[in-house]
Amino acid sequence: MKFALLGSDSDSLALSTAALAAGHELVWQEKNDWQILLDRQWVDLVIVGHGQDPPEVRTEQLISLAKQGVAVLSTHPVVPSVLSYFEIDMARDESGALFRHYHPTTEHPTVAQLATWAREGHPLLGKVQQIVCQRKLANRTRERVLWHFARDVLLLSSVGGHLNRLGALGTAMGDSTYAALSVQMTGHLECAVHWSVGPEDRQTGLELTLVGEQGRILLQLDEKEQPRQLLLSIADKQEELPLDSMDFDPASNAVESMCQQLSVTNADGTNTDGSHLAHRPVGQTAKDSARQNLTQQDSHSTWRKPLLAMELTDTIEISLRRGRMIEVHHQQLTEHMAFKGMMSAFGCGLLMILPMLLLVLGWIMGEMGLSIASYWPHGLLLILGLFLALQVLPWLLYTK
Repeated sequence: MKFALLGSDSDSLALSTAALAAGHELVWQEKNDWQILLDRQWVDLVIVGHGQDPPEVRTEQLISLAKQGVAVLSTHPVVPSVLSYFEIDMARDESGALFRHYHPTTEHPTVAQLATWAREGHPLLGKVQQIVCQRKLANRTRERVLWHFARDVLLLSSVGGHLNRLGALGTAMGDSTYAALSVQMTGHLECAVHWSVGPEDRQTGLELTLVGEQGRILLQLDEKEQPRQLLLSIADKQEELPLDSMDFDPASNAVESMCQQLSVTNADGTNTDGSHLAHRPVGQTAKDSARQNLTQQDSHSTWRKPLLAMELTDTIEISLRRGRMIEVHHQQLTEHMAFKGMMSAFGCGLLMILPMLLLVLGWIMGEMGLSIASYWPHGLLLILGLFLALQVLPWLLYTK
C-alpha cells in the first residue's frame, strides 16, 4: 500500500513508522505540492497530523481530500475548531470517503475491558457508579487544556458510552479558569463522568478511575498515553491487576485496521491494487455498485467520534458562561442545515436594519419632494416577500 504523510506530530509519525514497518511504501512527505494527493491513483492512504500549518490550511486540505474520496487516517485533534470538523464531515458524507481517526489509548485492549465493566459491572466492585479522569499538566493554558480534553473525552466516551450532557466549573474567566477546570458529564450509562485538570506531580500523565459500589479500579497511563498500571482497591486492600497485551502497539493496530478496510473496495469499484472487481450482481449498474461501495466505506469511517468529542469540547465555554449543564444534541451538519442557518442569520439582520433604513430613505426622499417617497412600505413588503419565497429553495435543491 502507498501512503503519504501530511502534517507531522507524535501520533502521525508513530503511524508512519508502523506503516513502514509493515512493509508499506511512503510516497510523499510534505516536500512537494500536496494537491498531488488528490489523485487516488497516486496514493492509497493519507496519514494526517496537525503539523505546523495553520488550522485553516489543514481544514481546506482535509475537505479537498474528502471531496475526492481519498482515504484518510487522522490524528486527533487535527484542527482546533468544531466547525472545521463539521465542514470536513459534510464533505466526507457526500463522497463516502473512508475517514478514520487515531487515538493511542482507545486502541488498547485494557480500555475495552474497562468499557465492559462500566457497562455490565465488575464481579468484585459491583455496578460502576462514577468514572473519574484526572489529567496532570505543567502547562495549563486554555489552548493546552482544551486540546487535552478533546483527546481525553474520546477515552471517556469509549469507556463510559455516548455522552450528551456537560457542565463545566472554573474559578474565573481567562486562563486561570482552565488551569483548574472541572467538567461533569452524563450520557446513556447510569453513571457520572468527571474530568479535571491539575498540576504535575510524581505521577504525570492521566489517571482513569472506575468507582464501584464496593471499591475502585485505577488505570494509570504513561507519558505515551499507554496503560502503565491497573490497581484494584476494595476497603483497605489494594491489588495490582495484570494488563492485557503489554506489548500492544496501538499505531500498528490502527494501520492494520485501516488497511483491512481499504482492501475491501474503493469507491470506483476497484481493489486497492487497481484490479477490477470480478463480479457484480445481475441487474446492478456500475453507478449503483459505486454507491454501495461508498456506503460500505462510510459505515467503516470513525470521523463522527472525534467530531462528537470536539462538540463536547466546544460546549465547555458555553457552560462556563451560562453556569449550568448543557445538552449536546450531536446533530449532523448538512448543506440543508447550513442553508437554514445562513438564512436565519440573514433574516435577523434584514429585520434589524431594513425597516429603519427604508424609513430614513423615505423621509429623505419626502424632504426632497420625490413622489416615490410614499412607496417605501411597498418596497419593504416586496423585499420581505422575496426573502420568504427563498425559504422554499431547500426543498428544491436538497433532496437528501
